[in-house]
Amino acid sequence: MTTIGFIGSGLIGGTVARLAIAAGHDVVLSNSRGPETLADLVAELGPHAVDSGSLDDGWRYEPDHPAYGPRLTRDELTDALATAQR
Repeated sequence: MTTIGFIGSGLIGGTVARLAIAAGHDVVLSNSRGPETLADLVAELGPHAVDSGSLDDGWRYEPDHPAYGPRLTRDELTDALATAQR
């Protein structure tokens, strides 16, 4: 399964995320306002959506950090993001 990341999950990003899930993909969502503003959308999208935090948390996707590169399941990605250390 392919995972698609969205930076900006407002009206357009949320709609494209819904379409991606309907097409069989997992999605990772982020925005500049922080994870609390994504909670409803992630809950609506269900088990194929992960909240990756705010843009300030983007370092977790850089080389030598847990979420960079490997193919992870939703649960593995959630754990990797939660345990990442700078």
